[in-house]
Amino acid sequence: MTDDGNVKRSTHSNMKKWLQDIPEDMDAPTEWQRPLTPTPIKEDSKHTSSSERDDGLEKLLKFLSSLQKTPTDPWRTPFRPLRLPKRPMVKIFMEVFGLNSKFTEVQFESMENVSSMFQICWSLTRIMQTMYEKMPVHINTPFPPHITRQNIRRLSGLRYIYERIIPELIVTARVVQLIPYARREDIEKKILSLPGIHHGSQLIVPDLHLNTIQSFSVVTPKDLARLLCKSPHSEVNRYIGQFVPENHLNLFGWTEYAGLTVRNLTVKILGADLWNRHSFTRQLYQYRALHLISLMASIIANWRRYGGLQNINITGMGEFGSEFEEMWDNIPFRTPILGSCTLLDQLCYYPFVERLPTMYDLRYDGWDGTLRFRKREGNLFGMRNMMEWQLQIMEARYGKRAPTWEFEEDTY
Repeated sequence: MTDDGNVKRSTHSNMKKWLQDIPEDMDAPTEWQRPLTPTPIKEDSKHTSSSERDDGLEKLLKFLSSLQKTPTDPWRTPFRPLRLPKRPMVKIFMEVFGLNSKFTEVQFESMENVSSMFQICWSLTRIMQTMYEKMPVHINTPFPPHITRQNIRRLSGLRYIYERIIPELIVTARVVQLIPYARREDIEKKILSLPGIHHGSQLIVPDLHLNTIQSFSVVTPKDLARLLCKSPHSEVNRYIGQFVPENHLNLFGWTEYAGLTVRNLTVKILGADLWNRHSFTRQLYQYRALHLISLMASIIANWRRYGGLQNINITGMGEFGSEFEEMWDNIPFRTPILGSCTLLDQLCYYPFVERLPTMYDLRYDGWDGTLRFRKREGNLFGMRNMMEWQLQIMEARYGKRAPTWEFEEDTY
């Protein structure tokens, strides 16, 4: 496997060369895309301040954006490309996208201006594709329940650059999330502001007593806020609670919504070691990797949606990295695959609520507002029975189109 450090250094060293190799006279656009003649730019011998440069750049972008027509398609919009000389074009490019010595991966947030720049300047299309096509894309936030125009512009930028295939995608998975301190009336808003959490989310909350996890409950953000309001909290406490997302399906919504294919997927785990500070009862000790099993099950249930996925690299697993790697390498070739490894058994049981008797739904009664526990119902990921889920696990491990799996212990 290619060392990341070498790739990053080579990418940055070639950046300047790519910009220098841009010909002064780019290929002319087609007849219906008649270019506009830019106003000659006079270079001042004195250095301008950063604020003046930013104001001038903002005015230039606003003026050029006014030339655009009304969009008719969320991904592509009619445009009149602008032809700029090489030197001012490169300056605009470097300023807008903030390229510097640390430019080693494409941040999803920076894709918002890409489609606009393509609509404005014809010459930027070739530069952007040349520089970005071999760089990994890093998406730090899960797919939201409601797509915004800002996110549509970002996805449109990805499609402009990569067209249909992203060579490497990096997604961030928060397996254990801490709830920051907030006033009682703001606790629910604080929970909903966490990445990937919305009103319909199902959260696995550990019941802590003397730093020991006694049981698990599955609650909604609203009910979790009510539960936290019943306990006294001080501003001295930086965090007032924690939870584990029941599934991580929203990690895979970005590329599916945009219709993009991924070749190599890297899942960067955050919070894998947060449960190391707690102890477990004898009955719950087998669930000490539950926060990682929920992520692993979500990846197995959705990896086929990428289409053509060749490699899956899961990083940040902490002390469980070697255990998951050993479990994955020793999966039996035939069903049933139960009984060979405790960790594999937990992975097989996870989508089926009747197989997790220590976990209950926690809900507030709408009549009197009392706290009630009830047995969980239904299965995750649309599974009908355990044999179907075991076959899906085996397909991810031994299937003809199965990707290669790698597990790393580094924590973030």
